[in-house]
Amino acid sequence: QPLFVTPAGMRGPGLPLWLFCLSMGFVIFATPRRLSGPFLYDDKAAVVRNPVVRGEVRTTHVWALDFWGEELASSRSHKSFRPLVTLSYRANFLAHELSTFGYHLVNALLHGVNS
Repeated sequence: QPLFVTPAGMRGPGLPLWLFCLSMGFVIFATPRRLSGPFLYDDKAAVVRNPVVRGEVRTTHVWALDFWGEELASSRSHKSFRPLVTLSYRANFLAHELSTFGYHLVNALLHGVNS
């Protein structure tokens, strides 16, 4: 009997395991330049300059700062509040600081699992 990957809350057999593995392999290996590419556009503010990500402030500041590292109460803040994403960037930073490979790999895996 074939193995299936069934997302939570979904009925039926779901996706065959081999198809899931194939799609994940495609996501990771079809675009190797993507994994080693630099931080782009808003990555510099959201990752490189974010004090929560870099560990320059206590992790609990994730509740007081926006996605870009600005105080939520500040007039400069966009009020974009994404604490889970910011904490995942913090975990990436703890694992390999500002090496982009890990950030891009996690991003590719999350997109692959989501699709």
